[in-house]
Amino acid sequence: MYTAVLNSDENKIYYYKNGQKQSEGCLVAGKPEGCWKTYYENGNLKSIGKRVQTKLDSVWTFYSKNGYKLQSISYKNGMRNGFFIQYDSLERIIKRDSFQNDVLNGASVTFHQNLKYKTRVVYKNGMRE
Repeated sequence: MYTAVLNSDENKIYYYKNGQKQSEGCLVAGKPEGCWKTYYENGNLKSIGKRVQTKLDSVWTFYSKNGYKLQSISYKNGMRNGFFIQYDSLERIIKRDSFQNDVLNGASVTFHQNLKYKTRVVYKNGMRE
């Protein structure tokens, strides 16, 4: 399936059968820690973000096979905390949700191509207000 290479400082790189990188990052005691990147078989970046004690933490960014940004999701302690942003193929924001402890809290907004509000719905504890 893939080949793994481990060097002395615990950096790990996984490869697809075609030789392209599949993912790379640091392992501590065999578990992911710090910055991790994943790639498509064509070599383009698929995602990048940070893990703290194996849990998703920081802003994780996800890309299409063609290389444009699809989503940015803020995590803290493995849960969505902050904005979940979706982009169109020109990397314009088309939707922005606000999360707190993995639950919708605050405004969920969709945008027209000119970045003006299209819809705005407010959530509290996951329930539409």
